[in-house]
Amino acid sequence: AGLPLSCAITFMHEIGHAVHSLLSETTYQHLSGTRGTVDFVEFPSHLFEHFVLDPACLATYATHGKSGAPMSPEVQGHSRSSRLRFAYLEAMQQLMYAAVDQAFYSCVPSSSSPASEVRAHLATSLGRFDAESSAGPVTALLGLSKPSKFDHLVHYGGSYYCYLFNRALSAHVWDRAFREDPFAPGPGGRLREFLRSGSVVQSLDTIEALLPPGAGGFRAEDVPLDAFLKQLSGE
Repeated sequence: AGLPLSCAITFMHEIGHAVHSLLSETTYQHLSGTRGTVDFVEFPSHLFEHFVLDPACLATYATHGKSGAPMSPEVQGHSRSSRLRFAYLEAMQQLMYAAVDQAFYSCVPSSSSPASEVRAHLATSLGRFDAESSAGPVTALLGLSKPSKFDHLVHYGGSYYCYLFNRALSAHVWDRAFREDPFAPGPGGRLREFLRSGSVVQSLDTIEALLPPGAGGFRAEDVPLDAFLKQLSGE
């Protein structure tokens, strides 16, 4: 059966987590697979999304469910355009969620009305987000009517930023190491070794090892954004 593009992306995201766990070979069980810090273990899942996000890659294995025909250029173009329709708003929404997540977990209520104090703290944070946005007030447009509607607020404890961070990081790694030939043995072998190590060494260095020489050497706060921005604009 065919999958909508958004479902296919989610499917490959979860496949990234599954493969990280299945291929992991570690001495200690509690450091295998995805048993690590969330900003590290979200990288493989975001990288695997590119096997759907990159239409040229998708066309190498995606075929028509009945005829078996390969994906046509027209369908590739439609796939790209539908994904990009609200790409910038989606990225902005994730940035807003990350700000709310960190604001929520940085609030230490001291009054007899902690709920009211938390609400006021979040409102201040969202107001600052609007004030610092180059696009003007956007939180109402992006849609966060109340914190209880933000499902991930419970699970991430101030680290929801990892989604946007790993979208940018995985876009850079894909662009420099996988885009030209996603199934080449060289990048594939490096990815296999990365997954095999589980979460024993949870550092940017292990991710940079996937890159060809000269494409790494940056700090976490300096992750190159060019590939991610090109992805948002469909270049």
